[in-house]
This record gives sequence, structure tokens and C-alpha cells, in this order.
Amino acid sequence: MNQQRDGTGSSTVDRMLSVLASKVFSDLWSYQQEHRETLVERGLTRADIGDIASKIGQLYYSLYLRTSKPGAILEAYVFYEAIHARAYFDEQSPRGMAEAVKALKFYARFIIVCLLLNKKEEAWNLVQEFQALVSAFELKFGAGAAGEWQVVVRDAAAFLNADFAMPTPRSPGAYIQYRPNLRCSASSAEASAGPHVPRLREVVLAAYQPRQVKIAELPIDSFRMALALEWHDARLAGPSGNSSGVSGSGDVDADGDGDGSAAAAARAAAAATDAAPRVNGAGAALASGAATTAAAAAAVAAAGDSPYRQITFRPSAPALLHLLASTLMRLRAKDVLLVHLAGLGHWSSGGLPKAGSSGDDASATRPSGAADDADAAAAAVSTLSLLPSEPEGGGPPPAAPESLGVFLSSPSGAAAGVPLADLFISPGDLAPFTRRQMVLVVDSDASRAFASLSLSESGCTVPPLCLLSPPHRPSALREAAATGCFFTMALTCPVMAMCVMAGEVAPTPGQLAALEQVLDDGCAEIARTLLAALHPAAATSSPGAGVPGGGWAVAVEDALLRQLVARFVFVRAALSMHVAARGRDDCQPSAVPELPLAVGPGSAVARDAVLAAARVFKREGLFTPPS
Repeated sequence: MNQQRDGTGSSTVDRMLSVLASKVFSDLWSYQQEHRETLVERGLTRADIGDIASKIGQLYYSLYLRTSKPGAILEAYVFYEAIHARAYFDEQSPRGMAEAVKALKFYARFIIVCLLLNKKEEAWNLVQEFQALVSAFELKFGAGAAGEWQVVVRDAAAFLNADFAMPTPRSPGAYIQYRPNLRCSASSAEASAGPHVPRLREVVLAAYQPRQVKIAELPIDSFRMALALEWHDARLAGPSGNSSGVSGSGDVDADGDGDGSAAAAARAAAAATDAAPRVNGAGAALASGAATTAAAAAAVAAAGDSPYRQITFRPSAPALLHLLASTLMRLRAKDVLLVHLAGLGHWSSGGLPKAGSSGDDASATRPSGAADDADAAAAAVSTLSLLPSEPEGGGPPPAAPESLGVFLSSPSGAAAGVPLADLFISPGDLAPFTRRQMVLVVDSDASRAFASLSLSESGCTVPPLCLLSPPHRPSALREAAATGCFFTMALTCPVMAMCVMAGEVAPTPGQLAALEQVLDDGCAEIARTLLAALHPAAATSSPGAGVPGGGWAVAVEDALLRQLVARFVFVRAALSMHVAARGRDDCQPSAVPELPLAVGPGSAVARDAVLAAARVFKREGLFTPPS
């Protein structure tokens, strides 16, 4: 069945499934409310009620991940918060392992929802409660049964700690004075640097790294990129750790959006019926705060809907290619597709690295070659910055390793009989999907292999616009296993990336707020300069017409993409000036086709933005323009 696309970025099939699922759960919730006494007599427990409410929250969470609709994630929070406040999964009555696992699943999902709403204080508190619950689970059912859940607890804590230099609660429940907002604000200096023409309609995110920072099946690199390509809604800005922080979410329609309701009112209704918030149609009952939330929704609606997105975790190559094919079918002629790939490079066996080599100076040791496919696949994961050693006995050196693509699943999967070709994506794999304008962001040590896509010429394709990470990450920029990929961090949260480059591990909230303002102003000036430089190309060319800057000129009409490109210009200039990367080509990101010289790494606008940001920490000495 073909998915016909509407103007909101969602598909007809998704809308039909959302309406159907909402109706089923609405009927189930209404039934248990109307027949509560009888059902309790027949064995219905509070945990069963909580499980129903948790599934409804999961429905809205899944809807939000696809559509980016703020009403959906707010509804998910309303249900999860009410379950937590009403203690449906308490330990007052004996329960078996199945019931205990439901409680653990609820906590894991609630933590993710709080992270998506930037409720860091509440997320930290939930992690502590989660740890206590897992410890009790281990005492009751044994270490073997609890092992998987201990990993989830560690993943959740690592996810929260991955925000480098960002403040954490000093005590349980303490307020965090600064929290970076990854979403794009329609009123920000970057977004308002020029008119916004909605171009970005679809986003596909895929990431894999060994020892990856993730929670459940959501890698931190995909998490950051997903939020950066979403419009900020004032309804998501409530204080953390306080149920009144959500001013309202409203009836979620078939598209997942809403007109406005209050979480406090939903909880009041829950308290009156000793239940979670009652479902009314496809969303929570409207109560109060409609005027405030309607105004917030109108502000975002004026900027346009956030793009429809697909987040994949360790996909096989066939699965990702199938997803791209179905996505391409939904795109109209002038729409833009953004693909973000974050993973290890796959290299030819001509120059395998020695044990211990890595694209990160501080990464863990990787295995060298072996006879079987699994070891050979793992050994093929190398780095562009390494050259093969001199052969013994003289003679010409072996050829430098050739990058073949990016692993999006573990290379060790070959040991289980999975073909190696199904574990990585090559540039040629993406060629059939360039019949629409694609913005390709690759964060990998083999990123430059994908530049060939933009250099090929074909009458039926549109050369993609590529933002490619540096192949090498100096140890001064920390380790990807602890903070996530640096290039993705810089594109989505430049405040955090600047702290990494400046080596500032404990900035004050005042310094972070000042840095954010300086970066906003600097990137806004970069965006204005970029638009001015691309204006002639925009007036005389279309994507792929061969005019320098033509493709970029059309893409940056979209404010979400314009913000991404402006941040790329900033980080490229910062790395070209940084003491640890200056003069090292393998430490520099690249754009293909090249951006105008007016925003090049040596341009005045980019250099001034970097130095202004460095002055916040008095670290100008770390950034020197290359000679």
C-alpha cells in the first residue's frame, strides 16, 4: 500500500494507525473506568491499571518519535507522570516477575520521555528510583534475571552524563540552573536570519558505535539530531520535576498535535477517579491553559511543521535501504530529505590497522585481522589518519586503505552468518535515492568516501549536499564513547561542543548562558552572510543545476537546515583554528559541494564568531587563525 503524503509531513497510513490505536486504548480505558468495581472483584490490580495507562503513554511516545508533534510527547508525559504520582507500580502487594518487569519498563520509558522534554532533574530522580527498583528485583529474582536491567540503569546514567560540562543536580530534586535547548526556536537569531521556506520534509537517522551512549534503542547521536531538527514549542519549556510544568497538551488529533490542556487538570481528574488521566477521543480531556498553549502552538505553526522522521537503531543495510525507498515515495519534487549516518568506517583490507589503532586518539583497542569473517570485519574498522606500516625487507609500501562505507551494525554480526555486505552502507547504496534533494550528514572516520555522491553527474539525479565529519578526532576533544560523536554534538549543541574545544569542564550557569548568546549571535551573522553569498545562485539555479552554491541556496531557505549549515561553518572554523587540529587536514570537516568563500574557515565572519565564543572562557589562546 503506497503511503500518500499530506502537507504536514506525516503519512496516511500513520494517521490511520494512530486513530485506530487511540480508539482501541480509549475504549479500553473507558471500559475499565466504568466497570472498575466489578473488574477489581475479578482480580484487576493497580498494576494492571498502570500497565494500561503505560501502554497509552507508549502509544503517544511512538507517535511523537515519528511526527515530532509536541502534543504527542506531552500526552505521553501526562500519563507517565500520573502513573508515577499515583504509584500504580508500588510494592505493597506481592507480585511475580511479569508484574515487576512491567514496572521496570515503565521507569525506562518515563526516563526517556523526561529527557525528550528536557526535564533533567526529574530524569535524575527517576534513575535513582529505577536503580533501587532494579536492586530489589535482583534480591527477589536473582542476579541473572536482573543483569539486563542493570545495563539499562547504567545506560540511563551514562546518557545523562554524556552532556559534557552541563550542570547536574547537586542533590536529589535540586534545580538545574542551565539546560541547553536543542530544539530550533522560530524566534532565535539563527532561524530569523532570513525568511523560512519549509523544504525539509523527511529525516532518517541511523547510528552505531561500539560502547555507544544510548538509552533503550535511542543512541545519543540520533537523539541530539532529532531534537535539533524539530521546532521548539513553548509548551515543552515547563520547569522540571513539577507536574505543573506541562502547561497543557490537549486533544491529540490524527496528526498527533493538540490544541491545549493542562497536565494538572488531567491529574486532578485522575485523583478523582483513582486512575491515570482519562482518554477522551484521541487525547486527554481539555481543561485549562488553552489560551496559553494555543498561542504557543500558533507560534510554531507559523514556522511550519517539524519534519517527519524515522529513527533506526543498528539497522541492516537492506532494512535502511527499504526505509529510504519508502521515504522517497512520499517526497514531492521540491522537498528535501536529510539522512544522518553516524558509525565506524569500513575499510579495505589492503591496509589493516594494527591492534590499538583508532579514529579517536583515546578510543579502545580494536582487533587486528583474523581468518574468520567476524574478525576480518572487525579489523576492517580503521581510521583514515593511519597509514600502513613499511613492509619488512624493503619494497614499495602497500596501498593506503580505501574507505568502503560506514558500519551501522556491529561487524561481529558476520560471526552469526550475517553477510558482511548487510552490515554497512556504501556511497553507492545511496545513489538511487538522489532523485530528490538529499542533505547527507555523515559522522564517521570514513565520511569522506561519501563526497563521491555529490561529484557524480547524472541527468536523473540531484547531487546530494554533504556535511562530512573530520576523519580523525584528537584526544583533546574527548572520547566518543563518553560524550557521543563530536561532529554531531557541534551541529546540534554548539554550547557543549565549544566547552569541549575550550577544555572547560565546569563552567558556571552564567558562563553557559553568555556562551549561548554569543554563539546565537555569531551563527546568526554567519547565516546572514551565507544567504547574501548564495542569493545570486538561488535566483538563477535549481538544485543540481551546476551553478556553484545552487543546491545550498535552495536548502538554506529552510530555517532548520540553515541553522545546521551555520553551525557547520562555525565548527569548521573552530577546528581550523584549534591548537589540537590546526594544520591537520584529517581533523577538518568538509562540505560537498563547497560552501561560498564568504563563510569559509578563514572568513572574517567565522573567525570572529569563534574568537567571541572563546573569550567567554578567556581561552582565545587555543584558537589561532592558520597562517
